[in-house]
Amino acid sequence: MVWFIVAVLLLAVGVGLTVGARTARNKHKSLLLTENTTTGPLRELHRTAREVAGDDIFTQLVDLSGRTQPGPQGLLTAEISQTQCVWYQQKVTRRYKHVSRDSDGNRKTTTREEVVSQNQSSAPFVLRDKDGEITVIPTDGVKQARKTMSEFFKEEGARRSGATIDFGGFSFNVGSRDGDTIGYKYEEWVLTPDTQVFVHGEASDRGGQLEIVSPAGKEKMLITTKTEQELLESAETSHMWFRWGSFGSYAAGAVLLIVAVVLLVL
Repeated sequence: MVWFIVAVLLLAVGVGLTVGARTARNKHKSLLLTENTTTGPLRELHRTAREVAGDDIFTQLVDLSGRTQPGPQGLLTAEISQTQCVWYQQKVTRRYKHVSRDSDGNRKTTTREEVVSQNQSSAPFVLRDKDGEITVIPTDGVKQARKTMSEFFKEEGARRSGATIDFGGFSFNVGSRDGDTIGYKYEEWVLTPDTQVFVHGEASDRGGQLEIVSPAGKEKMLITTKTEQELLESAETSHMWFRWGSFGSYAAGAVLLIVAVVLLVL
């Protein structure tokens, strides 16, 4: 029976790895098939489309590379570190003691974590390349952004006012929580001005203004500090490891399944 269970688990792992391989392959294919352009040709296409069809018609999936600049609202201030930036994301994770009892009534204490505060800026920023500038709406976050904060502070060190905890100029409400709090981990990521980024998204006409937004459908926007070549290499490597891992899991699962059947017959 044990052999059979292990075999089924290995086959299930193989299925998961196959899905991972397909995802990595699709990511690699999407990057290869999407046109890598600059703001100059893109704006020329947009201008032609407006002359032919009018506003709010033009859309095109594009890859762009350039440097970040503040959007119309100017520089942002990151919530925790107060860093001047064009985009930020913060997360506060609470670590606490959870008490439970087993089937025999014995008391058991484990350490658990839960996210109590999470936020990212949605204000547009500007991408500047050799031909000009274009506005980017960062709806799907940023990958490989610079981490400005990753620190854990014990509960006794926190400044509390009722259900609100203050950390520098940042505060959040924890409300009523299960278990005894051990402490809080503060994490923050930022994009500062003049950071080189790669953007995979949809160039879209909004009332005559061209912006890069999250693509319609299943595909997501990608904003990252990695280059397109690094992304392609990473996707290709992931696909290879997932693929060979799935082959190995299927093979091992099949062998164990045969062993389980033989033992069952005997």
